[in-house]
Amino acid sequence: MRPSSIDSLNPGGSNPGGSAALLAGVLESAMDAIITVDEQQRIVMYNLAAEHIFGWSRQEVLLQPLEKLMPQRFRAGHAQNVERYGNSGVTSRRMGVPRVIHGLRRSGEEFPLDASISVLHTPEGKLFTTIVRDITELDRLQREQADNDARLRESQRRLQVAQRLARIGYWQIDLDTNLMWWCDEAHEVLGVQSSLLDASYEGLLRLIHPGDRQAFAAARDAAVQAALPLDAEFRVITDSGAERWIHLLGWIEGEGGGLQARRRTGLIREITNRKRSEGVIARSLELLNRTGALARVG
Repeated sequence: MRPSSIDSLNPGGSNPGGSAALLAGVLESAMDAIITVDEQQRIVMYNLAAEHIFGWSRQEVLLQPLEKLMPQRFRAGHAQNVERYGNSGVTSRRMGVPRVIHGLRRSGEEFPLDASISVLHTPEGKLFTTIVRDITELDRLQREQADNDARLRESQRRLQVAQRLARIGYWQIDLDTNLMWWCDEAHEVLGVQSSLLDASYEGLLRLIHPGDRQAFAAARDAAVQAALPLDAEFRVITDSGAERWIHLLGWIEGEGGGLQARRRTGLIREITNRKRSEGVIARSLELLNRTGALARVG
């Protein structure tokens, strides 16, 4: 490419009037780096944003190979890739999709970038123009978000493991609709399949042992009316027809009035073994008392 053509491309070149001045203004005001190379991969246009992003001045890179702006490990085969793109008949495309590509600053620092490339056919050959955006901050935020998501998934996994080991379930109810939500472990605690449990307060009542149903409903209504926590123990009938003792805790979600006060959140856990132990102890004490009464022994 002749020097006169290079000057016409670069802001501050030898033709400041007319369309060249307009092009120079557009290029210099662009927030993204705009770099044009010829078929020999020499830089023939390099705007002000490119200077800020890469750290090299225009005078330091003009007619230099484009590889000057990329890390060493990405240089092999780059020219062939650009040549294949120029022969593909496609006029523009995103680069690096779906992976992030990297540039090299004057300081030697590598940085992630988003780039698109277009080709222009001229009488003197093809010109390849790349628009580059520094996405260092975006990449950092995405990596932080990925780390946070991974930590959240791990916390959820640990919580699920802890729930299974402790046999503790989690539930929530909307007092306006009486719709309930149960976690997976809650179904295990209740001994009922999720597909068979009606996700409502009425569904829970039907699951409770008939002998405990009225007492639980009264305790629940009293807690709701007084805006107090709920602490109840009752028996349920599992899918297999067995009885289980359940300890249910519930509290108001959030503080004060408003919509939050119309939701309750709580925990449930199975206490069948504890109840059986209490029954054994109670029967032993009763037997001891009767024995003492019959023998007139204190």
